[in-house]
Amino acid sequence: MITTSPWSAGEALAYAHAGGPRPYDEIGSRLRSAAPHTGAVPLRTITDLRRERDVRTRGRLPARLQGLLDNADRLAHRPIDLPTVSGRMGWEVRGEVIHLTVHPDGQPPQVWSFPLTAPPTLLRDQAEDDDVPAGANQTHRIELAGVRWLPLPTLAATGRLLRMQDWREQLVGEVHPGRLYLFVSHRWLTPDEPDPDGTQACVLAWHLLSAVCEAVRVAHLRGLRRPRRRSTILGVPIGMAGTELAEAIIVNVLRPLLDDDALSVLYTEVGALDALTVDQGLAAALADPGLSRLRDIAGSSQLLRAVLDRIMLWYDYACLPQRPHADADEVRAFEQGLRELRAYQLIGRTVVMLDDVDAHLASAWCTLEALVADAQHTGLHLLPGGPVPAEAAEESARFLRDALADRPHLVWRALLDTEVFGLQDRVACMARLGLTATRPGDLPLVYQHLLTLGAPQGVHVDDAEVLTGVFPLPVAGPDVVVPVDTAWTARPVPPGGAGLDATAALRLTGGPGPDLAYGAPWQRWGTGAHAVIVAACEAEAVLVATWVRAHAADLAAALGGPVGSLSWLASDIAPVGHLPGGALRTAAIEADQWVLLTSTARLRHCAATAAVVTAVTAAGLPLRHVALDRGGGNVTVLPPGDPGDKRVRRVPADRVRHADIPGGIFRAGLIPLAYAVSGADR
Repeated sequence: MITTSPWSAGEALAYAHAGGPRPYDEIGSRLRSAAPHTGAVPLRTITDLRRERDVRTRGRLPARLQGLLDNADRLAHRPIDLPTVSGRMGWEVRGEVIHLTVHPDGQPPQVWSFPLTAPPTLLRDQAEDDDVPAGANQTHRIELAGVRWLPLPTLAATGRLLRMQDWREQLVGEVHPGRLYLFVSHRWLTPDEPDPDGTQACVLAWHLLSAVCEAVRVAHLRGLRRPRRRSTILGVPIGMAGTELAEAIIVNVLRPLLDDDALSVLYTEVGALDALTVDQGLAAALADPGLSRLRDIAGSSQLLRAVLDRIMLWYDYACLPQRPHADADEVRAFEQGLRELRAYQLIGRTVVMLDDVDAHLASAWCTLEALVADAQHTGLHLLPGGPVPAEAAEESARFLRDALADRPHLVWRALLDTEVFGLQDRVACMARLGLTATRPGDLPLVYQHLLTLGAPQGVHVDDAEVLTGVFPLPVAGPDVVVPVDTAWTARPVPPGGAGLDATAALRLTGGPGPDLAYGAPWQRWGTGAHAVIVAACEAEAVLVATWVRAHAADLAAALGGPVGSLSWLASDIAPVGHLPGGALRTAAIEADQWVLLTSTARLRHCAATAAVVTAVTAAGLPLRHVALDRGGGNVTVLPPGDPGDKRVRRVPADRVRHADIPGGIFRAGLIPLAYAVSGADR
């Protein structure tokens, strides 16, 4: 029996969680500081990001010199194309430049750099069409009772943002195709008025005008109907492309509204605005209180005004009845609007007005709105919320993007601690997440909205993940099959066949918690297939395990036979929540049929999942996948493996050295541990 490992996470977890309930960001930061092994992209908490920001600030050079260094890549000479070379190739994207590193056989590496707008032929030939998705309003009829939208020209005509009651008749209730709907996420600057001096209104209006000008330029130079292209190798847009907001304007407004001749005229007109929009309109906004200059510009071009007419905004102060409410109808409309906040975001895209990034991340409402945009992939566009230097605005935007990368995982674990294990009440949960509201009475509603988001759809994979639970080793005849490689094969995954709505397995209802008696990491209750759950954390695994037990009949119907046992494995990038198991052990599993329950993203990208799939299929055992993030057509028969697969070792059952390691291990140690279990040297 293997009970220790140089890759053990036990001591780091003990240090991170010592001293009672701490803020979740602090637990994550302590874990990272104590971990003997970290991967290339470990968990990044707000605590860590603040520390990194302070280091950058102290070490930053004078602005002019730093600006030259920041633009060194863009100012360097460029080759016309990649020469014909042989050897391995790697790549890195920094800012707007691609750096391709070629390793010719027996020669020093060569670095070739290209702008994203003019990539080499190799990347252009392997790119694919990748337009920003059209808004739901382009293809569906949408009716939301009580919702009101603010046309951008109305904001320009007024010059500031008014209470909803003060311009009720100028707001628009219907949702039409051919328009772009933008949900504006912002921080209130006073308890009673979000934008007392009108700065947010000016910055918002000028930024959107700048985005329209950018969209017109890109559409004219690339072609109005020609889609944006994305490199399948790099995973980023290449060639002529604009910001996500500009691309959204092209797809949702310019194409439905203009033909090539009208676009050509408008392109000439917006060319006169280049000097005003070079910094996304920030300087022009600060010099235009009341928006008189923007009104003159919009009024001078019929085509530009027609485009601006089709941009609709939702800004809470301007679109929901504000206190003091005149009557019960206004109270009901206000409360309904807060309950349906997510629906407003889903119609369009989210624009974040960012002034103080620390205060923004502490705002419960702002955090919710950012997580909704992330969960629904509706787009998140950042713009300065006030008069800040370009350098500071860029730093704040980078900080927010980095924080939001892992924020959904920390919030999810906090909700699981509250709803699954009952370790804290909702007030304590929000406090440990560092979330506050101007009106504390809003926190229960924000919490309820967070519950409805469910588990994060994306996964963060890295060697710093902590593995706990039971790693199942399939039995094939006299042997136990041990995976010694986590590489995922290039075989395409077949489309799902049978239908089973398993999305409820990763949903928190706010009602009674799951029956924890059904949450053990290894359990058998009958005969049939063995179910393997690979989850993002132990609490998520417990949630899915209890769902499997409660829906055994539905699962049997979809699979064509019963499930008689299960085990779960957690691969956790953010082990900041409660770990009821807190150990990793291996178990030899005898079963003729296997079922894997995990998300689609984890099937494609998770190393632990790949190891399980490799072992089961190489053992010659049938394996079905149940996608927990799909409501139908989500049961897939995975392709059979190769009995001679070198990524597994077949070990006689009496020679397997099973593992039981308190605290689990870091994912980087999974393969060394697998070799130790198989009794072989790596």
